[in-house]
Amino acid sequence: MSVWQNAGVIFATLVGFLALIGTTCAALVKAGRFIARTGRLLDQLLGHGEGPDRVPGLIERVNGMGDELTRVKAQVLPNGGGSLRDAVDELRKRFDDYVTRDEGGP
Repeated sequence: MSVWQNAGVIFATLVGFLALIGTTCAALVKAGRFIARTGRLLDQLLGHGEGPDRVPGLIERVNGMGDELTRVKAQVLPNGGGSLRDAVDELRKRFDDYVTRDEGGP
């Protein structure tokens, strides 16, 4: 083999090796992103942190929404006097009585 042929083989080998390194680095970057996204997803599902900085997990947040929905529902539906709906109904009744009394005239 001539010197130029050897140089061509060496050059092709180096190019192939650099392509292999580049492909490996790209695969590692993609794998790292996947692992990071998976970690963030698990943190959101399971919760993370300790003490006052604790972020609740998905199930804890859903349970909290259920509790809050129960409190809102108790205020929206009539329950015999203690809800916001009962207060609105009472005001409506008083207003209707006032209008009826005012329309009757002296």
